[in-house]
Amino acid sequence: MATIIDDNYQPNSASVWPTAIKYGLFIALAGIILQVIGDLAGINDYTGQQGGAGSAYGCLIYAVGAALLVAAVKVVRDQLQGGRISFGKAFGTTIATALIAALVSAVWTYIYFSFINAEAIEIISDTAMQNAQIDEDQEGAEQVMGFMQGIFTPGGMAIMSFFFMLLANAVIGLIVAAVMKKD
Repeated sequence: MATIIDDNYQPNSASVWPTAIKYGLFIALAGIILQVIGDLAGINDYTGQQGGAGSAYGCLIYAVGAALLVAAVKVVRDQLQGGRISFGKAFGTTIATALIAALVSAVWTYIYFSFINAEAIEIISDTAMQNAQIDEDQEGAEQVMGFMQGIFTPGGMAIMSFFFMLLANAVIGLIVAAVMKKD
């Protein structure tokens, strides 16, 4: 469907939040569904040893998120802004959408690691400790191990999930905003 651009149209100040909430929920829901499918299919490998299939599946999750960010910006541009959107408005839309997705995903992460797959957090923690190759006799080893044990809790994972998802979607959002802007 072609977008009709009205040269006399003045962009309005309509809120992007209804669109951001809708598409943020879509992104979070898609991520949750894909995580559950990955678990059931044995694709999710919490040791980081699997490589190829897990990496490709991770790329699929990011591609779905990027497509939904594009859809959110397109709705704001075409329905709220008369076919035009500045880089700032497009990026703001992606950030608002990412914020909603990150909040919902953080709640899901907490629930997932607390009640659904509590053993996964132990696998992640053990793998991280092994990969860190910390000798207990090293100076500061207790501090590092204490820090890592604090991170590898359902709450710690939820916080990391929130910030990582926000950051990843911000980077994707910069690209989306640059491509989708129409001044």
